[in-house]
Amino acid sequence: MWLGLPTWPLSRSSGEPMMFVGQFPVPTDGPTSFAYLFVTDDPEAMAVTFESEAGENALLLFFAVGSAVFGFDDIGPVGVALAFGPVLLALAYAVGPVSGCHGNPAVTLGVLLSGAIGPREAAGYVGAQLVGAALAGGALRLVVAVGGVSDRTDALGTNSWGPTVNGFGTFLVEVLLTFLLVLVVLMVTRTDAAPVSRDVDPTTAAPETARDVP
Repeated sequence: MWLGLPTWPLSRSSGEPMMFVGQFPVPTDGPTSFAYLFVTDDPEAMAVTFESEAGENALLLFFAVGSAVFGFDDIGPVGVALAFGPVLLALAYAVGPVSGCHGNPAVTLGVLLSGAIGPREAAGYVGAQLVGAALAGGALRLVVAVGGVSDRTDALGTNSWGPTVNGFGTFLVEVLLTFLLVLVVLMVTRTDAAPVSRDVDPTTAAPETARDVP
């Protein structure tokens, strides 16, 4: 909250003004008050690491693809499709603050093109994702081979496009759906996507003084 005169908080790590995220009404008995949320805009303080992408991808593919390998006859294609959502949501909350939870080289490419990461970081993300995919595939094959579990897909979760569409049509659908996935990820993770009250315009709330905050 503003204390006394309006102040703009400074990042303790960089000394630069912090980035305004949003404001939220605070219940009071008197006039409406607002709490203001700021985050550091220091790239080093905001840095994420890609190493956890390997474990994230391994878990995503083992459980989501595993739902087809182990239970396709019971849950069907809709159940398999829905299995990806809860697993990915849980991983987004668990490792999102660490790696950003890309989970897909296409998302990493979109983040790279948006300028949020550099080429070396993107290569690290993709490499970690491939390692995770290999680990998940190996784990699924091991469970089928020595665990006494039958592969309900007869192909370890891989599939084809079926008789109702050809290769070009499949490629086009894949491109469009992947574009939609990347677009949604980039839009909902924008730092300026947080809702801001209409009562105060943060762009015009110019601070008269600034003070350091934790």
